[in-house]
Amino acid sequence: MNRNDLGELIRLLRTRKHYKQSDLAKRLLVSTDAVSKWELGRALPNRESEEKICQEFDLTLEDLHHPEATIARLKNETISESSEVIPDKRRGKRKKWIIICSAVLCIALVGVASFLHLQKKSESLSFYYHDSRYTFDEYAGEEIYERSCIYIGTYSAERANLFTDSAREEWLQDDDIRQDVKVLKLSFYKNVEDAEAWKPTKKWVYLFRE
Repeated sequence: MNRNDLGELIRLLRTRKHYKQSDLAKRLLVSTDAVSKWELGRALPNRESEEKICQEFDLTLEDLHHPEATIARLKNETISESSEVIPDKRRGKRKKWIIICSAVLCIALVGVASFLHLQKKSESLSFYYHDSRYTFDEYAGEEIYERSCIYIGTYSAERANLFTDSAREEWLQDDDIRQDVKVLKLSFYKNVEDAEAWKPTKKWVYLFRE
């Protein structure tokens, strides 16, 4: 048995356990100087120390008496353990990236859904009456009944058709409105201030009694 190989084996076993020479000496009930001499190849452990070394590091006497082969085996085991750890780390990183990407995707989907909701809301159109009056209208050339209407959403003549039809039916059926007035004008405003001022607007509809 080569002393230097045995010394290297003892040092390798000790460092794998993160022991100091003094730590190993206490566990084997020998002096720190004895451990130092073993590792430097200046002395060999006696039979009792050999058995304690085998017990401490889970070796056989055969392993201890063939240190070169045991060192090679332990180094191969270290390489195998390292190769197993790397995939674990990679799996951990991959899992982390999956979580991050999933979170980003969820945020993006929520953003798209919110945008579509707001877009749909802005494209919808609703109306309500604000005020009404009898006034002479130069375009009609006669006195008319005019209603100011506030609209909410994106205005278009096509979208106003249903409201216009409903307003006409209501006008024709309302006995409290003067029957001699033959024209109803619906003036559409985006805000109450303009409606109260009866400001001229390009969004209007004339309706006539049959």
